[in-house]
Amino acid sequence: MDTITLRVISLEKFSVANWALFVPEFSIRTFSDLSQNERIRSGNKRIPYLRRFILHPEYADVYVPKVEVYEKADNTKGIVWYEAVISFSLPKIVFENSILEAFESDIPTTMSIVSQRLASIGIRISEHTILESPLSVVHFCKNTLLPSQIYLRAILNEFSHINMGEAYQTTEDIRNRDKNNSSVLHLYCGSREWSFYEKIRDSTKKAGREKEFVERYGLQNTELFRYEYRLNKAQTIRSEINKLLDRPFITPVLVKDLASPDLCSKVLLNSWHKIIQRPENQLALIGHNNGLQLLLHILQKGKDANAHSQNKALWSYGLAMAIKNHGAKAIREELKRIWSTKANSRLDAKLKIAASLASDLPFSDGVLFIQNKLKQFEKITLDSFTKTP
Repeated sequence: MDTITLRVISLEKFSVANWALFVPEFSIRTFSDLSQNERIRSGNKRIPYLRRFILHPEYADVYVPKVEVYEKADNTKGIVWYEAVISFSLPKIVFENSILEAFESDIPTTMSIVSQRLASIGIRISEHTILESPLSVVHFCKNTLLPSQIYLRAILNEFSHINMGEAYQTTEDIRNRDKNNSSVLHLYCGSREWSFYEKIRDSTKKAGREKEFVERYGLQNTELFRYEYRLNKAQTIRSEINKLLDRPFITPVLVKDLASPDLCSKVLLNSWHKIIQRPENQLALIGHNNGLQLLLHILQKGKDANAHSQNKALWSYGLAMAIKNHGAKAIREELKRIWSTKANSRLDAKLKIAASLASDLPFSDGVLFIQNKLKQFEKITLDSFTKTP
């Protein structure tokens, strides 16, 4: 688990020692203080707040959460209220870096530290209030040490060919925009995001405590694969977590719910299954790099008494190779562009057939390694690394 964003609603639940540290200048208002334009805006659901104030604390020797305060209003009730939005990295609160991992068992202790760190920058919120606060962002993640025979770029290259649906940005575009020479891969839409990258390289991009940690323990040449599943809206969080906790969808997900046993591993495994259950992704991640071997396998498995079994096997092989070479998203978009929007529904049926003919072929070594490590879910600690004397 990494980034958490929580909301504390009402000034009755939090206090600020020095509002001068917020930008722009803060002032408390009542509904009668609002201009006519602001009152009209407060009735527009597309405008989530009237004013936003960002805390700029003085330098701290330790990692501190980010704090923003939003001014909101309701023109039907004629009220104005203030909401604190607090964001922090769970492992950075505990370890000052996110290379080491923090999970469910760390939640109670961590929230006590969060309350103390907030107090050190003039924001007073009790530990109880933090635990009872609703979540708006949660990033679940797992770090995996890669052995010398498993290559990060090979894994990223394979994942760049998967597809999570039309709502998600194409991986190919993201790879072209990547500033780390394809060392980061994202699949994202507005509320969910899958992210794959090398954590240690990411930690050393700029000076800071994480870079100092890497240098102190001599981890510069270590490859640490990061698999991250980001839930970026409260509704998405409710959809994912309440289902796992066997609760109604409308139940608010609070910070204390993150302490539920094995929650992180369950969420990440579910997110992994979302990837591999799609037929086109099963084809994209096949470990066979020898085209002839793949063809012979599909021909052999596709042979039956049906008069069209040979045609089915041939176009199944064609789909499998096209997706492995060019990516599932690219194939879908080109078929849709050249033929029609109906091509997608027709392709779905063909992909299921092609995936079934290749179903007993294993994923690549790198993908299988990551999948097994997710199932084992062993916590990365200092003992996981080879320490330099």
